[in-house]
Amino acid sequence: VHGGAVSRRGRSYEPPYLMRSTENLENKQRIGKMAASLVNNGDSITLDIGTTTLEIAKNLHSKQDLTIITPSLQIANELVNHPGIRLIVSGGVIRPGELSMVGHLAERIFEEFYVDKLFLGAGAIDLKNGASEFNIEDALVKRAMVRTAKQVVLVADSTKFNQVAFTSIVDTKSIHTIITDNELNPDIASQLEAEGIEVFLT
Repeated sequence: VHGGAVSRRGRSYEPPYLMRSTENLENKQRIGKMAASLVNNGDSITLDIGTTTLEIAKNLHSKQDLTIITPSLQIANELVNHPGIRLIVSGGVIRPGELSMVGHLAERIFEEFYVDKLFLGAGAIDLKNGASEFNIEDALVKRAMVRTAKQVVLVADSTKFNQVAFTSIVDTKSIHTIITDNELNPDIASQLEAEGIEVFLT
């Protein structure tokens, strides 16, 4: 359209996991490495589902005395044999393809544990509408994660900004830190920082 592009995909369309795992991979790898650098030995953290949070998990093998809670079978598989990590898997109903766990059991687990840091993924981020997701079941689990985290760290590549997905996760005022790539529009970064959000560009 004149002045820009409009996706023909609806807001509830979720790109398949395998497709997302190869998109912007180098940027996601850098985001994952930087996010992992914010994790201190002895931290309790929640790792959300997603291709970017999986990159965080891959960079945690040098850490010790961590407690990690996740609803992601991919992340659990990455960390299961790490001797310095106590791994808690949320349980719940498994979404095929995503290999994420959703439903009442998953929500209840995250309501019972108070963690130092949550590394949150999102389908879209918008200054006005906050972080949003394609799938309502995943979004409900993410909301439970946010409620019990001392620090919320949103990790997302720059292509997800200025977009809105189907259902809300959290508004921007509840996000403490955002880690993204250096292709983010500088105006967006400035506006986020003006909201009191710490922004890291990789």
